[in-house]
Amino acid sequence: MNVTEALLERRTVRAFRPDPVPRETVAAILGAALHAPSWANTQPWEVYVAAGPALGRLRTAYLDRTHQDVPGQPDLPAPKAWPGPAAKGRAN
Repeated sequence: MNVTEALLERRTVRAFRPDPVPRETVAAILGAALHAPSWANTQPWEVYVAAGPALGRLRTAYLDRTHQDVPGQPDLPAPKAWPGPAAKGRAN
């Protein structure tokens, strides 16, 4: 796949199927991710994978925080205002 194909075929998914992803698929994705470059080889990421009861506890905790209006803690702050075209795009 070349860059143009990758850009044209990418998509955003906001709805997910309820069935679990096979462990082999998760392992393959994480194995491929090991080859992702990072600035100055800093490798700043941490990856956590949850399933079963642990995933259920995480879901419950996130829903509880959402219902209690607890603010999130993103790695990078969201802009307070978006410039012209970006603001219009976010409105859709």
